[in-house]
Amino acid sequence: MAIYSEEEDPNTLEKSNKQLLIDGINNIIKAHGGFSICDVEADHSPYLEVKGRLTHLGEDFREGDCTIYVYDPSSHSSDEIDSYDEFYEEFDESQLEYILELAEKWVEINEE
Repeated sequence: MAIYSEEEDPNTLEKSNKQLLIDGINNIIKAHGGFSICDVEADHSPYLEVKGRLTHLGEDFREGDCTIYVYDPSSHSSDEIDSYDEFYEEFDESQLEYILELAEKWVEINEE
């Protein structure tokens, strides 16, 4: 039994802009492998909006998710204090656009 009506067939629904960005990122990584911000010499890391005073930055990208490193901006150390994996769906669209730009740069690097 389907949980959607014939009018809402998931095979015919248009994808959101956010999902299109995620698909683009995943397709590039599937074809060229994962990468880090260091690999593409990024100006900065994409960030996750979270509550609190800690900074959560995406730095290692794989198909489907990335590794987030947590930093304490009040610390005098630049070492991360924690890390975890997070799905791309948790990023807002502007950060996904930036990750896609980094992925496209990764394609250029691999073609050189």
